[in-house]
Amino acid sequence: MGLGFERTPAITDKEGTCNALQGSDAGRWPLDPYVVFVASDEARVEPAAQNSHRDPSKVQAGVASHIAETVEELQAIDARDRETMSARNRLADVVTRRSGSLRFVAFHVVWFTTWLALNIPDWQFRFDPFPFGLLTTIVSLEAILLSVFILMSENRQAQRDERHARVDLQVNLIAEREVTKVITMLAELRQDLGLQVQDEEVDQMNKKTKVQDLVEAVDSETVHDRNSPGT
Repeated sequence: MGLGFERTPAITDKEGTCNALQGSDAGRWPLDPYVVFVASDEARVEPAAQNSHRDPSKVQAGVASHIAETVEELQAIDARDRETMSARNRLADVVTRRSGSLRFVAFHVVWFTTWLALNIPDWQFRFDPFPFGLLTTIVSLEAILLSVFILMSENRQAQRDERHARVDLQVNLIAEREVTKVITMLAELRQDLGLQVQDEEVDQMNKKTKVQDLVEAVDSETVHDRNSPGT
């Protein structure tokens, strides 16, 4: 049997939405203008000729603009966090940042060297003889204060990381539902075009993902790994 393809333009509105395919109402599909080739035993959809000659520079400019908007949005979120940061958190960040620098190490090397040089010899300038009780007290207090400031900074960073993780989860869930919707629309389009193809994997992907099932599966796997011998 000859295929005898028939070239039939898709009917589109101003928004580029396909309203009819091969003379029948196929629903409203969010597609660019497409051309439908219909045969007696199969059908396929191909992009219209005008879509195959897009300017690559315009496409790259659009992608760059989208990336720039995303970066600016993230920078605005970081700027808002800095503006709403409390004074104690600002102090904790400053102390943590300064204490983790090479200047901090150099300062302590000079400080300890000078202190020992003044207090080891038995002369009139000695004010903290061996075993250097005053130096030990000062260093202990410094260690306590630094530990508190570092813990404050880490707690705030942990809160930010938790928020970012929640945002990533929400974005992933939204993306998963959007992909599921696209698969559903493609399956309906395939059915309208008379293409009967059985694919169990596609049928499984077409189902909505339940977050609770995923959480229970991860928890069950974690418990199993902990109870496994050798762990």
